[in-house]
Parts: sequence; C-alpha cells; structure tokens
Amino acid sequence: MPEPGSCQGRDLVQVGTVTGVFGLKGWVKVFSYTDPVESIVDYQPWLIKRGERQQLAEVAQARCQSKKIQVRMRGYETRDQAEGLVGMEIWVERRLFSALDEDEYYWFELKGLAVVNELNERLGTMDSVLETGANDVLVVVPDPTSIDQQERLIPYVQSEVVNKVDLKSGLIRVNWPRDY
Repeated sequence: MPEPGSCQGRDLVQVGTVTGVFGLKGWVKVFSYTDPVESIVDYQPWLIKRGERQQLAEVAQARCQSKKIQVRMRGYETRDQAEGLVGMEIWVERRLFSALDEDEYYWFELKGLAVVNELNERLGTMDSVLETGANDVLVVVPDPTSIDQQERLIPYVQSEVVNKVDLKSGLIRVNWPRDY
C-alpha cells in the first residue's frame, strides 16, 4: 500500500514548479503549466516533490499578478520555510481534470506519442507544444526509430494536418511530408 503523500500507485500529472520565494510570510512563486495559469490552484491537493523527497501540500492562499502565480501553502509561514520549496515540482492526480469530448486531448496526453505520416514514416516523438496564436504547434523530436535526426514543428490542425490521435496505440498520424 502506498504511503500518504506518495506518488506510487497514482496517475499523476505535473502542473507546475515552485520557482522562488516572495516576501517574508511564506509565499512562493509558481510557474504554472495550466491554461489559464491561475487554474493550477483549482487542482488540490498538490503533491510537491524533488527527487525522492515528496509531500502533500494544500494551498492556503493564492493570487495572480500579470500571469504569475503566488501561493502560500498551509504550514509555511516564513520565508525560510518557503525557501525549502524552491525547485519542487507540483503534481496533481489525473482524475481532477475535466473529461474532454471525443477528439480533444490534454497536451500531456500526447507527449511521448509516436508521430507518423501518411506513408507510415516515423517522424519522431511528440515532445512539447508551442502556442503560436493562430494554432498550436507540435514539437516532434527524433528518436532511435525515426527516419532521420531532424526536429520538426508540425501545426496542430485537426483533419488538415493531424489526421488521427490514437492514445491506446501511442500514435499521432499526420499529413506531413518527411522533407518539410
């Protein structure tokens, strides 16, 4: 049986990182991976960890200033206490996320999937997403079985470029020539 505050046996998603301290009363700066950034505080409790060190944390107060999040966690009342949190990753249970419609995905679900084109050529592995304004762009990095060692930026435009996402097979099928 997993220990309380343990990652073992849980389906966890990293949603942010503690990047610094703010003020003297235990506040920390948080870099949020959520969109919108302030929604990170809606997912509770947090499991914060660095290496083997991990613990459950509860947000006591939060504020957003210029798309930056500042948080005070329960039990952290001083700057010295808060400094121990800097660099810790913030994880939450996957079950806290809303269910999506068919053909909608959270970006973290696509990370690590193989990307193949219509000729069944493996272009690489989906690594991350760039938000460009017009549409999101998949960053596809080479892997040991890809056709070459080229990093590719592939627009995430459903039906036109991204033909199919199959989470069970671990595959994203794209309409994208190898020489783009």
